[in-house]
Amino acid sequence: MRFHLWPVLLTLCLTLCSPAAAEGPAHLVADLNPGLANLTPESTHSFSSYTAVNGRVVFFGLLPEGVPGLSQSQCGLWVVDAASGGAERLADLCGGDLGDFRFDLHVLATTGAVAFFTDISGRLWRTDGTAAGTFPLRGVEVAGEAPGFGEPVLGPDGRTLFFSGCTAALGCEPWRSDGTRAGTQPVLDLVPGSGGSHPTLLTLAGNRVLFAAGGAVWSTDGTAAGTAQLARIPGSFLQTLLARGSAVYVLAVSQGSDTVWRLDTVSGNLRKLASFPSDGHRTGAILTAAGRRVLIVQYDSEDGLFSLWETDGSRAGTRRTGPPAVFSSLSYPLLDLGGRVVFSASRGAGTSATERLWVLDPGTAKPRLLQGSPLIGDGLQTSTVFAGRLYFAGRDAQGGCALWATDGTPRGTREIQDFCPTQLHVALGRLIAIDSQGDLWTSDGTPGGTVHVAPTAFVPASFGTFDFAESDGRIVFTGLDPQAGPQPFASDLIPGGTEALARIGGVLAGNSDPVNLTPLGGGRVLFNACDGHNGSGLWSSDGTEAGTRELPGIEDDCANPQLEILQRVGDLVYFDFQRRLWRTDGTPAGTFPLLDLPAQLRDPAALGGKLLFVIDPPSFPPSTHGWVWDFWTSDGTPAGTQPAFPFRFGGTPSLFAGAGGLIYFTAQSPDTPYPVQVWRTGGTEAGTRPILDLVDGGGNLPIEIAALGERVFFLAAARPGGPELWVTDGTAAGTAPVLPDLSGPRPANPVFLTAFRGALYFYAQSGDPAAWGLWRSDGTAAGTRLLKAVDRPHPVLIGGSDSSPELTPVGDQLFFRADDGVHGTELWKTDGTPEGTVLVKDIVPGRHGSRLHGLTAAGGKLYFGATDEIHGYELWQSDGTAAGTTLVQDILPGPAPSNPDQLTDAGSLLYFTANDGEHGRELWALPLPR
Repeated sequence: MRFHLWPVLLTLCLTLCSPAAAEGPAHLVADLNPGLANLTPESTHSFSSYTAVNGRVVFFGLLPEGVPGLSQSQCGLWVVDAASGGAERLADLCGGDLGDFRFDLHVLATTGAVAFFTDISGRLWRTDGTAAGTFPLRGVEVAGEAPGFGEPVLGPDGRTLFFSGCTAALGCEPWRSDGTRAGTQPVLDLVPGSGGSHPTLLTLAGNRVLFAAGGAVWSTDGTAAGTAQLARIPGSFLQTLLARGSAVYVLAVSQGSDTVWRLDTVSGNLRKLASFPSDGHRTGAILTAAGRRVLIVQYDSEDGLFSLWETDGSRAGTRRTGPPAVFSSLSYPLLDLGGRVVFSASRGAGTSATERLWVLDPGTAKPRLLQGSPLIGDGLQTSTVFAGRLYFAGRDAQGGCALWATDGTPRGTREIQDFCPTQLHVALGRLIAIDSQGDLWTSDGTPGGTVHVAPTAFVPASFGTFDFAESDGRIVFTGLDPQAGPQPFASDLIPGGTEALARIGGVLAGNSDPVNLTPLGGGRVLFNACDGHNGSGLWSSDGTEAGTRELPGIEDDCANPQLEILQRVGDLVYFDFQRRLWRTDGTPAGTFPLLDLPAQLRDPAALGGKLLFVIDPPSFPPSTHGWVWDFWTSDGTPAGTQPAFPFRFGGTPSLFAGAGGLIYFTAQSPDTPYPVQVWRTGGTEAGTRPILDLVDGGGNLPIEIAALGERVFFLAAARPGGPELWVTDGTAAGTAPVLPDLSGPRPANPVFLTAFRGALYFYAQSGDPAAWGLWRSDGTAAGTRLLKAVDRPHPVLIGGSDSSPELTPVGDQLFFRADDGVHGTELWKTDGTPEGTVLVKDIVPGRHGSRLHGLTAAGGKLYFGATDEIHGYELWQSDGTAAGTTLVQDILPGPAPSNPDQLTDAGSLLYFTANDGEHGRELWALPLPR
């Protein structure tokens, strides 16, 4: 018999050589609200910027918080196949928050294979229609919000995007991108340093791209060597660049006048053509091109009249067309109809409501009124050129509206169909129209070939431009699903050929929205959740589906819950529900009411293994000696829930916090004039007394406390200069400022007091009011010092209003969030020394930060939510090293976020809520290392 030794050795090695058991994968605990959450026609969500890329259509989806089935706002890039339907989200673009929009989501340009777009912070992204091919490009922001003013352009190769890009290091400078991270680069730092040249008016001109910067016209081929200034327009702000062959026409605005210039890009010769007065409130001129002409619309602010000018590039050839010389109104745009210039205007005492069509024929300098033209109600805003004719919305004298067409002659001008178009476009070789009811029409340009397509198009006139893309012989746009609200639709422009491609709301699962996660010990957790059938209830879980159960007696409203979890004391959790004090140990038998509350219960706290709380007076009659509040205690039994003592205050006691065996709070003295004070109580009337008078407004500050041995430290405003660090032994005599000298250097506005390894840590300002930093104190003036000047998170960067650094001790490391002005908000740590206060890891390289949030100590590690912009906002962990700061699990695979929240350490399990895209927002658990 042959004996094989290697299996034994392998088993022995697996037993002895393996590291300590690591945490297992996070798992869904239970899907408490199964099913789908459909959207409604009244929902305020929207889908926009339909763009064809690689045979598919990408678009933006905006789903605000409050839409049924969504506990958090969502905005992202989606993709749909026009042939087969079905939508997939490619990227999260707002991280669950819509409160800090700087830019609208919109596609900047598309090559057909790649589309460039920005997220809500203005960062440049690219997509090829797949999740893997959708990602941000180097963290650069795209400047310019006004269409046509700062919009990027595709270069001469049709593949490279030129744009004004902004970074912290360079400011706003000209950039280019070929759709790759490596190929996204600044063209040239025109203004060295972080000031930036702020390029605008990017314009394609032959094999070059023109732009304006610093009052000058520049040209670039995309390289630093090939970027040069062509001409400077002295003392002017450049408003328009219009490229025509080797010439560039420039409209420059200066104090009191608008000037048109001609620049020869070959010779560099700059020629002033004409100046027009401007009153500073309305531009004196508009520079445009139509019918192979360079045209100028002039507005005279003195007489309120308009005139039309043209130029051949010479000063003598820059002249007013006419007669007629002037118009009482003249609307933009001016359109090119086979070499003819067509525009809408009125003469005499008319207004824009009485405009008709005018035509400037090729080779002529005199506009003519188009005989037979109807009134033009919106200045040709509703118009398009199709098959050599102009289609537009025309009105009669009674205000009736219809679809009209013209070839620029009286004989070729006629009404096509008796419906009022609010949008006109060309798609799939046909004319398409949206009427005033939001219905979709199509036309071949004849009355007989103009038909109603579908009644479900969701584009009322007030919603702006009809948004669509062509793909696979269909147009994709936003239509109205009667059950699911606005959704992506597709139409082949044949009656009966319009259908919904996807139900975006329908594929989002229902949420139970667990909240108020509270550890019960033994790996269990308590929480509120909505199961979709019986409203909101109180649940307990041991981390398994079988061990997750609803506790009896709590039937709450999901939309307006009344239950409030108050405090955990030992193995019990106390909560307030329907004016009754309850307790629970997480079991049905251990969940029951303790006390009917006669008035409002205030600020409970744990004291000596019991719950201490205060009940308001039943009424507040006028009094000069305050009112009586009742202090109560509870041991978790009805018999043990008893009044402890009454106490008179001049105002509501609040902001309870416990340390060192005492409870500290703020309250007004019952004596006139009711000064606000810091109080302490040991649970008896005799042990309840003030220890410190606060200055006016000091009572509005939270009582932040931390215990170090026998000493208790807290932040309070008791002297001029704002809040500061105090120490107390629980007596007035033993309460003193840590830094008694008000004239000496000191931290200003300290916040976020945290005890760690025998010292206090907090954030405060020093010197420059904007300079925040991390401070350390051993409780003495000499031992209070700044560790590192590094700012707290900025709310705009983390997608919310919370600017807390979330100081979190884990073993011998204190973790926190901070922004050093270079890396954005990222993870930092300190060991209590300046040199040991360092960045742990730059998860998202560059200025934008990883949006990390929810720092939680569990199982000897730090856990938090963050995004590396490859994965969405997911669960991360750190051991304090860069290598050990890693993604725990991509719960919703790809760039879409599962948005982990409410991280809660329950001993053997880390609980949190997340949305995996299949079950909605539910309770999840991560086994922790043993």
